[in-house]
Amino acid sequence: MVLDNYKQHAIGYLIPVVVFGSLGVMVHAIRKGLDKLGLRRPPLFTSLECWWGAAFALYPVVLPASTNPAYNLTITIPPPTRHGLNVGITWWIIAMVLALDISLSWFRMFRGR
Repeated sequence: MVLDNYKQHAIGYLIPVVVFGSLGVMVHAIRKGLDKLGLRRPPLFTSLECWWGAAFALYPVVLPASTNPAYNLTITIPPPTRHGLNVGITWWIIAMVLALDISLSWFRMFRGR
């Protein structure tokens, strides 16, 4: 299932090549010293490229089910109801407030170290 899109569209094989290339650039940048290369931090595109590779491999499945392929969440499923969207945005806002609070707490706790 995962390699089906790669077999159908050969252009997809470029994604792993780009991922490993950027990993090489990141390792090179860290070994050479970021200051000498004019970088403030290492290139972090690798994680984004890994997401692209996973999305390309799984398309049209967004979230595969481990129990039965019939339960896969795909892009063809109709959109949720208004109530479902309201519940989702409510929980998302609560989660973002908690994440921000934890991040700020850690920032204050480790400031100056």
